[in-house]
Amino acid sequence: MVPASFPAHPYGGPYPVAHPYASPYGSEPNWSDKSKTTAAVLAFFLGGLGVHNLYLGHTGRGVAQLLIWVLGIWLFGIGPLITGIWALIEFVLILTGTIGDRQGRALR
Repeated sequence: MVPASFPAHPYGGPYPVAHPYASPYGSEPNWSDKSKTTAAVLAFFLGGLGVHNLYLGHTGRGVAQLLIWVLGIWLFGIGPLITGIWALIEFVLILTGTIGDRQGRALR
């Protein structure tokens, strides 16, 4: 029995629910070549500079963190505080598996 809110497949069965990291070529997850451990260590120690985002391929975020860090020191003196909090949040998100690489694949 298919719930009313779930659309029925045209041939009688329900649509399969895809795993968020599912590969379009098979049933195995599409894993990134980037390491979760490396990304977490970079986020913890050099996260304020955006190094972990550059490692994961999120170039825009990494450059934004670096610019906020550098310009924040010169202008207001709070750039490292802002990017440090940002990096701490991303450190936790990396450990929980919420953040993947640039293509959205799960980290190894």
